[in-house]
Amino acid sequence: MNRSQPYDAIIVGGGLTGLGAAYRLGRGNKRVLLLERSQSLGGLASCYAFDKFSIERYYHHAFFDDEALFQTIRELGLEDEVTSCPASTGYLVDGKIYGLDTPVDLLRFRPLGIWGIIRLGLLVLKIKSIRDEEAYDEVPLKPWVIKHAGERVYETFFAPLLRAKFGRLAEEISAAWFIARIKLRSNRGVKGEKLVYMRSSFQRLHDALAREVNKMVEVRCGVEVEGIELEEGRVSGVRVGEELEQASAVISTVAPRILRGLVPGASQEFLEGLHRVAYQGTICMTLALRKSLTSIYWLNIGDKEIPFGLLLEHNNLYDNPAYGHRLVYLASYVQDSGEPLWQLTDKELLERYVDGLGKLFGVTGADVEWWRVSRTLYSAPLYRTGFLRDRLPVKSMVPGLYTAGMFNSYPERSINDSLRLGFEAANLVMGKEEAE
Repeated sequence: MNRSQPYDAIIVGGGLTGLGAAYRLGRGNKRVLLLERSQSLGGLASCYAFDKFSIERYYHHAFFDDEALFQTIRELGLEDEVTSCPASTGYLVDGKIYGLDTPVDLLRFRPLGIWGIIRLGLLVLKIKSIRDEEAYDEVPLKPWVIKHAGERVYETFFAPLLRAKFGRLAEEISAAWFIARIKLRSNRGVKGEKLVYMRSSFQRLHDALAREVNKMVEVRCGVEVEGIELEEGRVSGVRVGEELEQASAVISTVAPRILRGLVPGASQEFLEGLHRVAYQGTICMTLALRKSLTSIYWLNIGDKEIPFGLLLEHNNLYDNPAYGHRLVYLASYVQDSGEPLWQLTDKELLERYVDGLGKLFGVTGADVEWWRVSRTLYSAPLYRTGFLRDRLPVKSMVPGLYTAGMFNSYPERSINDSLRLGFEAANLVMGKEEAE
């Protein structure tokens, strides 16, 4: 390969967004370099590999209207891997689990009382009637919910969920995000929701995509990007160690605040825009248990004394006989690395989480066959007031620089959005205006 010849594009980051961009550009016969800091591709979509199965390091599922995902599955010939999974959702409050799958379930949510249930139902109907949620981008969520549903509905039903997801920043969240999220997840049938999973885990998608990408573009793992070079305000290449790799375009899939340190020569306006996009982190523990905890797949935890805010019993979504045990995810969100939970060692975290499971379900350390912990400080954007105003466009104000990743996703991150945004960035590099 002629190393003196500039690349058509350099992609920074080898997660699903970077892989999607490389896949689309490679199919467009572009000369591409994909750079990944870790020793392997996949990012937050990567899996733990065992002898007989793989399981995602961070829980994943998909939806039937995920167009970019299903397009990719068809192109890679993975249709037989897709399976439809009934997915139950619940809410644990005061030691009792309440279903959240159907309107009838909401009628049984006793902590609200009958008048609170009525007001919650009216709030959902109001939200469904809103056509332009972006108009609420600057509106704080808490006073908006209290205005339309009352303080009891907010404090009893929504506040524990928001605290679990956003911690001390819960009251900074935008009503626009809340409205969009409720509209997205409330369109369920009378029997609840069905989700999509892949029988061999999403590792199968990642592996097939990575194989195709490796055939078409140059991939380097275990390399550190030192900076993105600009020449007269335009992208000219990427510094990797002491080398400058020249390119007419760069697609960055890293968190905006990381990107900020890679482009010190960019305009102050651009750098300030990157700084405004805030992230939160996730601690995700996977345990193999010798007993089932609940029949619910996705269980929100409304008890602030429990150290995790979300429990997913994966077998209740898809039960692979090869698992051998009940696979359970426990997830906590953190706003920065200074939080006490983040400071715990993995072993200390296990003790804390098992203690929480003990209070809820009588679990002891003897019930745990194996366990793993994954952590990241960049798992999802914070949907604070002004998020839509500050959201980064894929085509940035720096000529030749494109930004694609979860920070563009709205109202929630997903495998589909990761691929879609990678495709969109690639299409823009190729001179197309939008994703196909």
